Amino acid sequence: MILIFSDDVRFGTDTAQRLREQGLPAVSHDPDCLIPICHRLDFCGVILDGRRRPREFEELSEQLFARYPDAPVLFLAPSCETILPCASKTLFDGRVDLW
Repeated sequence: MILIFSDDVRFGTDTAQRLREQGLPAVSHDPDCLIPICHRLDFCGVILDGRRRPREFEELSEQLFARYPDAPVLFLAPSCETILPCASKTLFDGRVDLW
């Protein structure tokens, strides 16, 4: 399962739905619940939507990495920020369209 953490509820819900339509199990959750959700669910990857709050999501990526260092993480960041998230891949773009 792919876990999506975003403070943009519409983006998270739409992205999860699109992934499911492609045959990939995915769910969207509140970023404040990242560690408890990851602890409870069997997941194969994480999408962190840090476009609105990049520094806070950078910290979340560090917490995630500390507990799950092998988990693939896609970090979405605004192009105007200089951040160094713990992520397998970082997409820098203020308007992310995964499709």
